[in-house]
Amino acid sequence: MATLGGGDTAGGGPNAAALAARWARTIAGTSYVPMELPEIQAFLLTHATRILEVWRGEPFEPDQAQPVGMALVDGHFTHPDTISRTMALLTQTLTSGDDLPAEALPKVGALLGALAAGYATRLQERTLAEQEAIRVAALTARGEAERAARVSEARFKAVFAGAAIGIGVGDTEGTILDANPALTKMLGYSVQEMRQRNVGEFMHPEDTGEVWALYEQLIRGERESFRTAKQFLRSDGRGVWTHLTVSLIRDDRGAPEFQIAVIEDVTDLRRLLAAGLTELMVLPP
Repeated sequence: MATLGGGDTAGGGPNAAALAARWARTIAGTSYVPMELPEIQAFLLTHATRILEVWRGEPFEPDQAQPVGMALVDGHFTHPDTISRTMALLTQTLTSGDDLPAEALPKVGALLGALAAGYATRLQERTLAEQEAIRVAALTARGEAERAARVSEARFKAVFAGAAIGIGVGDTEGTILDANPALTKMLGYSVQEMRQRNVGEFMHPEDTGEVWALYEQLIRGERESFRTAKQFLRSDGRGVWTHLTVSLIRDDRGAPEFQIAVIEDVTDLRRLLAAGLTELMVLPP
């Protein structure tokens, strides 16, 4: 059985408390969480224990590691550096030692793949929930009475400006009316530059026809929203993979008035998942 270096072992295998302590030091500061180092270590102890139980389990059931990835998202450890360092640390921990059996490497890959799958699933669930909250805020801002609408409109503006995911507003002709700071940073354009562009100009060469068929149905008022994975091209020509949700906002008569796009950059996550399933990772120096 592989062991942690420096004598951090118990019963001939990795020690959960030692792993949690090293894990906490490894990811501290990579995500904004209101925890001091001892609190992070305490939070991770349960999950370090789960990882080691899965690793030693007979039969080996790597899918049991998925809840660990989900728990990281639930604890707001969502920066790409957090998950990449986690996977690197676990790789080093589980593959250290001179007596590593040949079947250990495939087991590590399966365990890390399950952890990453759980992380990605929960992150997408959280993003969809945020997207729905933004959509409801926009709909509420349009549908309330005048006095209440002013409050709701202010609330939407606060969400719009402060959201960590990109938000864009366009008319039914595809003209971009506004973009929040997260979206301008994601795509590399200023708000003024975005307002001079049409949604159609963000078509990617690898877009499927289905994406734009859904979009046409939406602006014609035939559907209220759609979600899809889509690539965008930044101003510097680099591609950005996203989770995209586009929702239709109607006027008082029920006619399509404008559209709201909520866009999350998942480029790093896709790259990380691909790397985690195809190669073992090492900690940065």
